[in-house]
Amino acid sequence: MENLEREDHLAGKQLETLLQELKLLWDGALEIELDLDRSALEKLDKDSSVSRCVLEADREAITNSAKHGKAQKAKISLRTVDQLALLTVENDGTMPTGSKAGKGFELYETISYRHHFEKNGNKVRLVLEIPLSPSGEALPLV
Repeated sequence: MENLEREDHLAGKQLETLLQELKLLWDGALEIELDLDRSALEKLDKDSSVSRCVLEADREAITNSAKHGKAQKAKISLRTVDQLALLTVENDGTMPTGSKAGKGFELYETISYRHHFEKNGNKVRLVLEIPLSPSGEALPLV
């Protein structure tokens, strides 16, 4: 949560670049596929507040997929619909169990309009609906 409050958190980098860096960070431990809608990236590159939220949610979801879910593969999808950033993180690990009191749940509660986990065959999917900034723009990333 502290990272979200730092203005320099994304300084000088576009969201797509940061997600590519996240993918590289996990290379060899977790295979990550990125499915990023170009229009969504363009909107979020003008909305650093939401970009920070998307990045932190992705980091948390990917870490939990590998650490707790024992996933081998994950897919990050990003779209925008109306005034929402639609973030989906899917993996081949196990469904979260137990208390919802963890840091990830706290983060998802804080940044999203709505979020939920669902089981889809042998996949676990986290879906977050994150409101875009009211003006449509916040401080640019670059």
